[in-house]
Amino acid sequence: MQVNDSKSIVISIPKSGTNLLQKLLELAGIPWSGKSIGGAFGRYELIKRLTRGPRLGETSLLVGLEVDAMVSPIWVRRVLAGSKGYVTSHATYSDGLHTLLLEHGYKVLFMVRHPAAILLSWANYIAEHGYYWKEAHEYFSIFPLEERARKMLHGVWIREGVYYHSFREVLMRALRWVGVQGVHVVRYEDLVGSRGGGNDTLQMETIRDILEHVGIHDVDLEGIQQNLYGGTHTFRKGSIDRWKNVFSSELKREIAEQLSDLSELSRLGYDW
Repeated sequence: MQVNDSKSIVISIPKSGTNLLQKLLELAGIPWSGKSIGGAFGRYELIKRLTRGPRLGETSLLVGLEVDAMVSPIWVRRVLAGSKGYVTSHATYSDGLHTLLLEHGYKVLFMVRHPAAILLSWANYIAEHGYYWKEAHEYFSIFPLEERARKMLHGVWIREGVYYHSFREVLMRALRWVGVQGVHVVRYEDLVGSRGGGNDTLQMETIRDILEHVGIHDVDLEGIQQNLYGGTHTFRKGSIDRWKNVFSSELKREIAEQLSDLSELSRLGYDW
């Protein structure tokens, strides 16, 4: 397959279907650069803090969603300038980061999904062995699934000095990418196709729109569609409505009470 040199970045809320969008780009000939823009948590935390952290006098960039994390704009510039293939990020929106992406000619894709589906997938993933941030894994994994989701929904101190933001705060930080110049929003429900509970016609339209946004033409769209679903390293069930059958009525009510007034979700077509 011919490799395309499109400069793209996939920005997403964790567990919103990021790997599905990444797989699409790779099937279209855009490889992952191996680079991500994120905070200094998880594996190799000390090294990350030394290489990514803001220096004295810099205008630091807030990138953290579930926890506060600041990075150096010099480091971000270095990542953007030196990457070949698409870059990934779970970063919150900021004018500074958006400006850097435009300056470096990046095509921005922002991945979203129904919040309750994200919460279910995230609550499962955070308890799995090998989760990237050991401290968060050890805190949440001792609780049953529904209790994990409830704590993530409302926010919790996972230890003294480290607050895990409420899911509402996570969404508000991330959804600021919606409606921003040069940002193409991708709904998981539109991209997943019939095998994940969606629609194949809408899936094809979505694939075409994504590739047009990043400047990809003359590819086998039908072949991409046939090979898109499943097979990614964090793939679980893929169904768009699974949360409705897993969460209790009480928790679904709590989720709606916390999130239903967020106007961005309504504009994206998410209801309760």
